[in-house]
Amino acid sequence: MQTKIETLSKILDTNTKRKIIQLLLTIPDKGWYGAEIASKIEVTPASIYQQIGELIKEGVLVEIKKGRMRFFQLNTKHWFVIEFT
Repeated sequence: MQTKIETLSKILDTNTKRKIIQLLLTIPDKGWYGAEIASKIEVTPASIYQQIGELIKEGVLVEIKKGRMRFFQLNTKHWFVIEFT
């Protein structure tokens, strides 16, 4: 099992992940489209999906599917999110 320090290192290990988290913390209960996140943090949509996948794997983000649409949102039950919201 990972320690909180190891988990924190994985959560914040890239600039893109940090920007995604900063953006989502502005409205923690909102579901965001991948393209919307990319636009707001000024990167290409293709470049964020791997980062989003890693944040989902760590439990920081959750994916919400509505039909064919996918939204990403902070996992308000994750200790990291609780700390910052």
